[in-house]
Amino acid sequence: MSNKGYQAFGAILLLLLVGLLLYLTGLHWGIANNQSNYPSVIWGLLIMLFMVAVGLGLYGWYVLHIVRKYQIWAEGAAIENSLLEKHILELKAELTNTVKQLNQEIERRNHLAEQLRVQTTSDSLTGLLNRKTGMAWLVNQLHLAEKQQCSLTIWSININNLKQLRKRLGYDKTDKLVKEISRIISENIRKTDTIFRMADDEMIVVLPQCTIPEAIGVRDRVINSWQPNPIFAHCKWQAAICDGFAEYQPGSRMRVTDLVQQAGENAFHKDKYYPQIFSTDKRSLM
Repeated sequence: MSNKGYQAFGAILLLLLVGLLLYLTGLHWGIANNQSNYPSVIWGLLIMLFMVAVGLGLYGWYVLHIVRKYQIWAEGAAIENSLLEKHILELKAELTNTVKQLNQEIERRNHLAEQLRVQTTSDSLTGLLNRKTGMAWLVNQLHLAEKQQCSLTIWSININNLKQLRKRLGYDKTDKLVKEISRIISENIRKTDTIFRMADDEMIVVLPQCTIPEAIGVRDRVINSWQPNPIFAHCKWQAAICDGFAEYQPGSRMRVTDLVQQAGENAFHKDKYYPQIFSTDKRSLM
């Protein structure tokens, strides 16, 4: 109970005590004089009842004051809650928008990072792995072959006379030629194989857990899937591809550069492994 409540309660008790005192005074005076003093008694009762009524009125006023105060507080609390809910909704919308913007920024940066990764690891013309990434992959595969004690074969593919082709056909058609060759090889090697562009006119296929005879089988599948490209049908210039293989044996300690060099040398020796996979008369690109 607040201070005003104690004050109202004290005022009621005081009024009751005054009324009771007047009543008892009149009653005692009548008993002391051996006579009834009904007017004093009645006035005492009336005064006491009046004091009680006034006290109850004051207490009722206090109760109404408390109720009104609570109503005002409740209305203020409702307004505050409404404003708070509105503010929370605004903050929630702002937070949702911020999260959306952050997700968009993260997606944009991931896209840029992926583009950068592709640009730094892929060949811009063919989309194959570039020389640096491909050689790093080959080193990793050699270590794995040594650890697993299994063979690994690389297939070196060279496009003959690419510089002369550019002079005769132009850069646009020659680039289409290179892209077409890389596409055909990529689509027909094994899923475990990896192809990368070693040089302008050279591509290398890494064939894990594979011997040279098995690699020749992969090569034959590429040849059988070859279809002359209609883009070059009107051209008189003939293009041919020569290839060579080199096999890594566990324990040989052959370096990656030596393995690549051996495969490249084998590509230009007709007495080793199939020197030209696309002859100019039967499998011309033109």
